[in-house]
Amino acid sequence: MPSIWDSLVRIDALPAEDQLLALAHTTQHIQKVKDTIWKDKAIKGKQLPMDRLCNTARFKEDTYENMHTAKAAYLSAGGTIEAVRAVCNKGPNQYGQLDSAFAIVRPPGHHAHCSGIAGFCFFNNVGVAARVAQKEFGKKKVCIFDWDVHVGDGTANVFYNDDSVLYISIHRYDLGKFFPGPFGKLDMIGESEGKGYNI
Repeated sequence: MPSIWDSLVRIDALPAEDQLLALAHTTQHIQKVKDTIWKDKAIKGKQLPMDRLCNTARFKEDTYENMHTAKAAYLSAGGTIEAVRAVCNKGPNQYGQLDSAFAIVRPPGHHAHCSGIAGFCFFNNVGVAARVAQKEFGKKKVCIFDWDVHVGDGTANVFYNDDSVLYISIHRYDLGKFFPGPFGKLDMIGESEGKGYNI
């Protein structure tokens, strides 16, 4: 008897390209992630610890980095991009015709702002992938539905002034006492053209 696994298609993750990351992030932010490949002279010649808490000026104190962080972040964003491409590309391609995809990637992305790293997130994977769907496949409207227990403050930040992406988050708030704090209030509905598109 065939299993569900027999009907699944594996999509290869390729590292995201900087010009695609720049659809949702500043060039300074992209460079910050690249800089997680440690070049610190103070630790040169010493054995690198497996990880360290990013409590420098570059990061919030809730995010770890190690020598593999940049590669993992590029693959995570790239894997999400490839999943979106595989679904949006209705013509013949190496994956056939896919109706849906699920990107199981780490590090996650929804706390990464346009220019900020937080909550174990370096690149906003779904934010970049949504922009790719718009840029490469002409998608006029995109909806991102975030069901994580934490609000995707980074995703909201990326699209806060944009009416082409509807961002909906269901999350725990606890009067702003639950991570990531005051983000995710009911009155944070977007600004300018994006007003009403952040729910």
